[in-house]
Amino acid sequence: MPESAPSHPPKPAKGIVRVLKAFRYSMAGFSSAFEREHAFREEAILAVFVIPLGLWLGHTPVEKVLLAE
Repeated sequence: MPESAPSHPPKPAKGIVRVLKAFRYSMAGFSSAFEREHAFREEAILAVFVIPLGLWLGHTPVEKVLLAE
């Protein structure tokens, strides 16, 4: 039986590479949820209108944050 090289798990990404991979996976999940989940689509579309409205209507920074939530 021939001796094979030991298999080692790949080293985890570090630094900016790790952040970019995490961002890519997050965007894939967001895209999947948007395509497959009707309620998620409704929330996302509604947020496009409600968040700017909350920021516009709030007078103090605290009001803006609470309205945009």
